[in-house]
Amino acid sequence: IYTLSLHDALPIWISKILCKRAQFNESMKLLDSVFKIRKQYLGENHPDLADSSFVRGNLFYQIGHFQEALDCYMSSHEIYKSVFGHNHPKVADTWLNISNTYSILGKENDASIAADKSIAIRKAIFGEDHHFLAPDYNNLAVVQFRKGQFAKAYKNAEKSRDICIKFLGEEFPEIALTYNTIGHIASLQGKHDEAEECYMKALTLHRKHFDEDHPYVITSHLNISSLLRLQKKWKESLYHTLMAIRLNVRRCKKYNQEAHPNQTAAYFSFGINLREKKDLQNAMSTFKKAYVDRKSVV
Repeated sequence: IYTLSLHDALPIWISKILCKRAQFNESMKLLDSVFKIRKQYLGENHPDLADSSFVRGNLFYQIGHFQEALDCYMSSHEIYKSVFGHNHPKVADTWLNISNTYSILGKENDASIAADKSIAIRKAIFGEDHHFLAPDYNNLAVVQFRKGQFAKAYKNAEKSRDICIKFLGEEFPEIALTYNTIGHIASLQGKHDEAEECYMKALTLHRKHFDEDHPYVITSHLNISSLLRLQKKWKESLYHTLMAIRLNVRRCKKYNQEAHPNQTAAYFSFGINLREKKDLQNAMSTFKKAYVDRKSVV
């Protein structure tokens, strides 16, 4: 009888640590080895295999391979449903990540359906305001934001933030996600001061909980740069753009990695700054660099 041993489980935890440090290549190698072992000894319909597929999906998502992430989440989802039924927390977990990934891929209607199913399961199990629902409310806010439903999005993002603060405290890392969401909405509504405050809070939390060159920190710099650019604060915007580029280059060298999607965004942001300074030749060169990096990632 196959049982989950330390030799099987340990790579999963090591992989999560590597992923937190943005060492994605090493993390994926470990996850692939565990996935193959579990598939060999457990078959294709065991919850441990679904766990492995789910974690692999998270890693694919973080490195910007969204279709591969969706395939992993779908695989986990089907196994969890067949083993635990339709209303299990693990099924809700997959609905949440499926929704998030659909939204990234531009399939907003599918994302909304998956988000509603995840929330319905958790409400039935935990009640309205359990902290397990906080990521669901934030995800729903992101989906609504991308559909242009800003009032609904703002309400759900605030609900996610308030639940996190109530049950987990103001320093909990997941709150940074809701601050980013609120910042995006406020920015589009022209509430630049509120957006900047939210983005800075997200940056502070990410710096506290992750390495300085982690993609979450880099994303925060890019969010702030974009907001400052909207306000025509070119010097301040350029500072955060260059910071994002430097941190991303440092991270790639440190872990011997290819470009991350954040690098594409950083070069694109830099190109916009150069264009506004009428430095068109360097702007074009930077945009081409962003295009090359994007091809290498995808």
